[in-house]
Amino acid sequence: MQRQWNSDDGGLYMTWVIRPRLNPMYCFAYTFSAALAIIHSLDQLFNITAQVKWPNDILIHTQKIAGILTETQFENNQFTYLNIGIGINVNNQLKTNAFNAISVQDLVQTHVDMDNIIPPLCQNLTNQFANICVEHVLESWKAHNCTLGKKVRILMMDRIVDGRAVDISQDGALIIAQSNGQLETVTYGDCIVPGFQISSHEQ
Repeated sequence: MQRQWNSDDGGLYMTWVIRPRLNPMYCFAYTFSAALAIIHSLDQLFNITAQVKWPNDILIHTQKIAGILTETQFENNQFTYLNIGIGINVNNQLKTNAFNAISVQDLVQTHVDMDNIIPPLCQNLTNQFANICVEHVLESWKAHNCTLGKKVRILMMDRIVDGRAVDISQDGALIIAQSNGQLETVTYGDCIVPGFQISSHEQ
């Protein structure tokens, strides 16, 4: 989608490398689990309530506090690797007129020691990735999401889909109820919900 991943000073950035023994169709479960780990960490450390927006953003109300990018490689229908890139706005000095984003520092009104975040975050990631159960991941993701039930617009490379987000499929796709009554299953794309605008440069 011709966007940039900005890694400005003050943020926490990491790549978690996994070689899972899991059907590749369930790759999404790791992205969803990473989002849940971030949400649990923000609540545990700062009493911050965050939500997930399909497919890979973590929001505080309508503002983005973290994002995830997952890169995979397969061979003979098995994972060669799965790399989960995580970026969290911690002490970033965000230009709110350019990004619909927020940082932990903005919320707690003080500088945050990164060394206090990394150990519990890594522990939460480890817990989430251990013995992944797709059904449980979906259930937890739905309990913490801000996408389902909302009118959404999905931007894809070749088309746009408008409708109401009604469910997540067993393989992590977003199910959209269109105005004509038809259901559209979307496996990728930018999801825009009311109040959340995407900049050409994502934080």
